[in-house]
Amino acid sequence: MTDPSDPPTASQLAEPKPEETRGIPSLGAGGGDRTAAVIRSVISNIPIVGQALAEVITEIVPNQRIERVEKYLLYLSEEIDSLRIANVDAAMKKPENVDLIEDGAYQAVRALSDERKRYLARAVAQGIRSDEKDKLNEKRVLVLIGDLDDGDLLLLDAFASRNKGREKFAKLRPAQPTINNQDPLVRERWGLYQASIDRLTRLSLLNKHVDLDSKTKLPSFDTFTGEPKGNLEVTALGRLVLNRAGLTDPNNV
Repeated sequence: MTDPSDPPTASQLAEPKPEETRGIPSLGAGGGDRTAAVIRSVISNIPIVGQALAEVITEIVPNQRIERVEKYLLYLSEEIDSLRIANVDAAMKKPENVDLIEDGAYQAVRALSDERKRYLARAVAQGIRSDEKDKLNEKRVLVLIGDLDDGDLLLLDAFASRNKGREKFAKLRPAQPTINNQDPLVRERWGLYQASIDRLTRLSLLNKHVDLDSKTKLPSFDTFTGEPKGNLEVTALGRLVLNRAGLTDPNNV
């Protein structure tokens, strides 16, 4: 028997305390195997899907700094739980679903916001629930989300919003440079805004309907930018991406 007054041994100090496994633990860089053990303990304690997810994580990221994806994993468990996927234990271990979880984890390492981690978790959970024939498409959607930053997604959501679109645009759309206003900061912000629109258009998430001159039946051009005038609309693919990120009503896809 050990004396309670004796100082703790090294092995006792290394053993996770119960309170460390009740929520998101505070993990430092380079936690190694102990970090992996703690996060697997956290995940396995989540009802319904926790144990299955913990087994998957053990296989795909056993010795890496997985503290960077701990919130993503917790969000993923919540999303899978909310979808009530049939035979979840078996579904979690299918190679194509493990691949989705792994892709989401790699993106989560670069995610700077909790919102981004939540977007990834929702997309992966939807992919796990999808039919076998749709797995590749769900993986493509996850890749598209990875190509967009948070601002791109919010801008795409603003274009897709009907009633609240103006309110959202008011927060996202910067002041446009004019002939009388050539302030460098204004031009830079407008340039970044246009770059976001160009990226969404290039990825076929937005589509521009060009206005035609009523007399000549030719495109009308903006005198300042030189670009054709027209309206931007969200494509079906754009609505699918928003849906998978949890930003739109699934009935509108």
